[in-house]
Amino acid sequence: MNLSERITIEPGKCGGHPCIRGLRIRVKDILGLLAAGASHQEILKDYPDLEETDILAALSYAAQQSTHSFDKGNHLIIEPAAPHSLLAVLAGLQPLAETFPPIEELPAEPVEL
Repeated sequence: MNLSERITIEPGKCGGHPCIRGLRIRVKDILGLLAAGASHQEILKDYPDLEETDILAALSYAAQQSTHSFDKGNHLIIEPAAPHSLLAVLAGLQPLAETFPPIEELPAEPVEL
C-alpha cells in the first residue's frame, strides 16, 4: 500500500493534520473511532467516501509514526520516529518523548498541580 496516495497533509486543510485522500477526514478521527470500538463497517457506513483501504492506511500510518520501548525500570517510553508520533497524531500536538511510570508507582491519592 502506498501511503502517500491515501494519507495527505495540506497546510490549509484540517490544520495541516494528516487526512484521508485529501478529504476532510483526519487520520486521528479514524483512529479515535477504532479505539472507541467502532468496526470498519460502522466507520464506512458513517463516512461513505471512505474505503476499507483508507482505514488500513490510517492504521499503517499511525504504526509507522511511533516506536515503543521499555527502559530498565519497566517504564514505557514513547519516542517520535518521524515528524509526528502516534500520540501527536492522536492528540494533535507536537511530538515529545514521554516516559510513563509503571502503574504500581503511581500515587494513590490525586496530585495537586
